Amino acid sequence: MNRRHFLSLSGLVSSSCLIPAALARRVQEVCINNRKPLLITPHDPGFTLYAEGRGGSFLLHGSYPWKMPAGPTLREFIESEGYDLDSKQSLCYYFLDVRKQELGYNPDDGTCQDECSEDAIDILLSDLDTPICEFPVEFNRWQLTRDSWEEDSETKGYRFLSGLWLGDDEGGDGLMLGNLTFTEEDGQYGRLVEAADLATLACLQHRLNTLNKNTKIEIL
Repeated sequence: MNRRHFLSLSGLVSSSCLIPAALARRVQEVCINNRKPLLITPHDPGFTLYAEGRGGSFLLHGSYPWKMPAGPTLREFIESEGYDLDSKQSLCYYFLDVRKQELGYNPDDGTCQDECSEDAIDILLSDLDTPICEFPVEFNRWQLTRDSWEEDSETKGYRFLSGLWLGDDEGGDGLMLGNLTFTEEDGQYGRLVEAADLATLACLQHRLNTLNKNTKIEIL
């Protein structure tokens, strides 16, 4: 676990401080004393960092955490499962393995044995560029392995923030204005960034503004 923190209040009058003294006083009054948010966001942000409340602290997400993903297209999914879109035999196996639907197939001439089977394949091929969320069987199967397809919202937040100079790693001797915790572990949801409190979010928003990241923090 790697922990980073912002400057303590005792050092905020210094010219080297990352958080100006005037802002620090506002953060202390609004966020620490009154427990209210203080987010000075860009007028037209190009990116949103979502802060999910967790009993006083906030888990940071690089995309909206509860949005149902559309997933890949049906074509991408079928190919990723190892089936050949140009082979009727392979597609018959696809129907059997994935949709649990048996289609009659004649291996002698490479055709389906009945018109219904031909129609089923024709419909499948016409839907190849449709997002997989339109197909419940495939979508449920994809959900089980979606980590191999796309980055989760927590990892996006971690990746966005981890390369930025956000705070002073040495800190100070006075009251801590806030801290971010960067966690990287093996397994699912292993990369996380957590803001300790509202004061941390206020300082983080200020630093993002200073770094010209055109990013707003939105509390969920």
